[in-house]
Order: sequence, then C-alpha cells, then structure tokens
Amino acid sequence: MFGLKAVPGLAVTAVVVGSIASHAVAAPIVKTVGVYDEQTTQTNAVDFSRTTDGVNTVSVGTFSTLVAAAFANNMGGVMDFESANVTNSANLDYNDTFTATFGADHSKSITVKNVNALANNLQFGSAGGARTAVSGTNVIKTGGGDANYDLDFLSSDHLVAVGFTLLGREGTGTVNTTYATPKILLSNNTEVILPTGQYRGADGVGNGTLDSFWGYQLTAAEIASGIRIVGLRTNMSHLNSNTSMDDLGFITVPEPASLALLSLGAMLILPQRKRRA
Repeated sequence: MFGLKAVPGLAVTAVVVGSIASHAVAAPIVKTVGVYDEQTTQTNAVDFSRTTDGVNTVSVGTFSTLVAAAFANNMGGVMDFESANVTNSANLDYNDTFTATFGADHSKSITVKNVNALANNLQFGSAGGARTAVSGTNVIKTGGGDANYDLDFLSSDHLVAVGFTLLGREGTGTVNTTYATPKILLSNNTEVILPTGQYRGADGVGNGTLDSFWGYQLTAAEIASGIRIVGLRTNMSHLNSNTSMDDLGFITVPEPASLALLSLGAMLILPQRKRRA
C-alpha cells in the first residue's frame, strides 16, 4: 500500500551479543504484532503524543499506520509484551538480551540489549499498581535501582524508526511529577534528544492519564546513506520514579537493498505529504 517491495533471497541472521551465551536460561523471545495501542483487549489509550509529525519525529497516529504497513511487509512490528507473545520470560540483567521476531511470518528478528548497569533488571509481566497498560495487560518494566530504560538494538537489518510509550503512573510520597527526555542513538555517533514529557503525576495522580508516546524516524536521505538507529535512552528526571514501557514498535529496512531503502523513505514521509496537501 506504500510501494514497498519484498527483497527475494534475503537471509537474516540473528545477532548474539552480551552475556546471553553464559546463561543457563534461554533468552526471552518476544513475538511482535502489527497493531500499536490496540483497543480491543485494553481500552486504555495513549494520552499524549510527545512527538508530532515532523522531519524526524512522528505522532502516535502516524507511527501506528507506518508500523502496521511495515509488519505486513515483514519490515517491523510492535512488542506488546503480552504473555502469549513472550517465551522464556526471564528477567534481564545488565548486558542481557532478548530477541524480538517480526513480520507477518515472523521470519526475521532483532536483538534488544539492556545496557543500564544501575538497573537491577528488566522484567516482563503485568503493569503493576498505579499504572495501566495501553495494549493488553503486560509490559516490560524496570526492577528497581534505576528507572531508566537504556536499550541497544542489534540487527542485520537497519532499524530506521522506533516508537514507544511510557505508562502514566501515580505519584507517591516524595516520588512524583517526573519527566522523561528520551534520546535516540544513531550509528553515526549522533544522539538525538526528543521533547520532554511528564509521565508521573502528583501524589495519587497519573495512572491512565499520562501515558506518553515518543516516535522517531530517519529521513530518506539518512536511510540511503546507511545511518540506522542503534539505541534508546529514556533519561528520566528521577532515578527512582520507575514506570512501565508498553508497545515498543520499530521499522527496519534490509541492507544493502537500496530500492527497499528508497521505498521505505517514501512510506515514512507519505502521511506527512498527504496532510500538507
């Protein structure tokens, strides 16, 4: 629907990194879906799109359309972290990884690595008290010590767009009114700072009312030059003000298929052109 073309004969190999080989427990596998912020099982929706449609930023509405098309064309997906879609749901310590399979046939994968040395672990499970998932009931959450999500992305395909939601959470006691100023890390050693957005309210306020989305995309020129997204840092203003992340979505393009790169560039900017027309 966006002029995407399949790349015949493309072999994709999962990347094995970090301490995964030393663990007796198999690394988690997350099966992605094609719907961002589903409204069938869980009616709680994203409240704020902290990024709007621009040159490199995308709103939650635009990203939802793009990632659905990418999923259908085996070029991306949404990690909703539901128990039915997570295998071997072990906690992730520093340098641990999990694999996300994507595309309508789930024949491709990317590796996500926890690079936050201060966080006790990342956990798969229910959203927990004072917060509500935006898709289903399950999320990925920090286990304590440091609220930040510091994630690296590794794939033989190039990651060219990413979107994620930090769930609104009620403030409690001295831990309240917390903000995130996420950063996107690019392969050319550039750090892109996204707009600041509040995700935790005052004491007793915030659950289901401060769910905040951020989305970032590369331009067609950046994609064609070989730049890719390699990491995400949430940069929360209070290290102990943890919450949960839900619906971590991404879009990839094969490398070095230049025709696919140009097609995805057209896909990413098409909705913006339509709105300006």
